Amino acid sequence: MSDPMSGEEGIVFNIQRHSVHDGPGIRTIVFLKGCPLVCRWCCNPESQDFARELAYNPEKCIGCGTCELACSLAHNGECRPAIARVNVFRFAKGKNVPMMCFQCEEAACMAVCKTKALVRDEKTGVVNVDADKCIGCRMCVMACPFGNIAFDRVAKVAIKCNHCDGEPMCAEFCPTAAIEYVPADTATLNRKKEFSAKMKQALEEVK
Repeated sequence: MSDPMSGEEGIVFNIQRHSVHDGPGIRTIVFLKGCPLVCRWCCNPESQDFARELAYNPEKCIGCGTCELACSLAHNGECRPAIARVNVFRFAKGKNVPMMCFQCEEAACMAVCKTKALVRDEKTGVVNVDADKCIGCRMCVMACPFGNIAFDRVAKVAIKCNHCDGEPMCAEFCPTAAIEYVPADTATLNRKKEFSAKMKQALEEVK
């Protein structure tokens, strides 16, 4: 379903006919998945999605690397960009792109992991690494088309963005708001998918 005025698209979650639960009278109600409204009378709250996503805007990124430092400090206790779960790619003419795991719906890393060390949190949608199950084979590192999974040579486990368990340090300390932690509404997800597609195309052109 799309809005011809804004061009935005949404997923129809349910169509409820002969509804009498949201006020006087009988009506047909169309519910959109991830509806950002929180109406007190909503008779289908299951359509609301309270998950949050990391959204990034390369146009705001100044390439300072603060996100990399904050990430490595939060996860490993030291400011070392090489082990950060977020990486800033710096290109010519001042173009900078912060990159971290996209938490893909059809995650290639999960598909190739033979020990099921990569597990998705059904509530948040985040793919986490179970260090106890990881055997360090690095198949996930090779499978990720965006290069957003790395291998910690000291801990000998795969490492990736996990949204810092709901409080991502990269977003908190980004001085230009190039990285933001926002509600995962339909519009945000569409922009994220568009950016992912562009990055995939760019990577394929480089090969």
